[in-house]
Amino acid sequence: MGFFLFLPMLLLAQIPRMEDALPYFRAQSTESNLVLLLLSIALNVVTVWGSTCVLLIAKRLLQAKAGRTRTSLRAVFAQAAPFFLPYLLTSILRGIIALLWGILFLLPIVGIIWQLAPAVLTAPTQESPATILPWLLILLIPLLAMIASLVRTAFSPVLILQEAIAYRPALRKSSQMIRKRFWPILLQLAVLVLLLYVPAQLLILASQALLGSASSALAVLADILGSLASAIAGTLYLISLTLLYDRERPVPFVSN
Repeated sequence: MGFFLFLPMLLLAQIPRMEDALPYFRAQSTESNLVLLLLSIALNVVTVWGSTCVLLIAKRLLQAKAGRTRTSLRAVFAQAAPFFLPYLLTSILRGIIALLWGILFLLPIVGIIWQLAPAVLTAPTQESPATILPWLLILLIPLLAMIASLVRTAFSPVLILQEAIAYRPALRKSSQMIRKRFWPILLQLAVLVLLLYVPAQLLILASQALLGSASSALAVLADILGSLASAIAGTLYLISLTLLYDRERPVPFVSN
């Protein structure tokens, strides 16, 4: 299943190397930068499609209870196609809503600090608790609000595949499911991130540090290792999220 994420991630990792290796991209012209931007967007879109395929396979694992059904890659891509656009747009909407929550908490904090201690915002930053603490509050509280929004809507990708709902209805139902068990689900999601993404990022940093500046073949090997680690982490996270959703839903999964 990690194949659906591995290939586009590996190609994305090659874009910086294309800038260094190919004269067309080394020129840093407007046209070449536009080509790189479009290529990055296209590969990210393919990655989203890959995530949709992984969620579709996770749905079948719930249906079969042991993954006994087998389907070709072509069939998985075709069957995931109707869910791709709702998944993409719902993810964008989810990010926008989280950003708005952050801004909603940021503006009052800035206003309060401006009224009580305007010198803190206008004075040069100094390494003392009196000047650093207000800036930490300015950044930390909106960040926590954004994280809380993302946690409340964490089930929305699964709902798109499991219940064929998207956009605001998917975000709303996810919030309803998680509201009463916010802290336990937050803890479980945090553990998943620590167990999956942190080791993957450490492997990426280590491979880039050891092989990234070596010959081109070893640099590509570092990209392969990093992309493989990210793909495995992303695949296991989506499967775990599906299993967590199935455990938290009020009725057991019934296959269609």
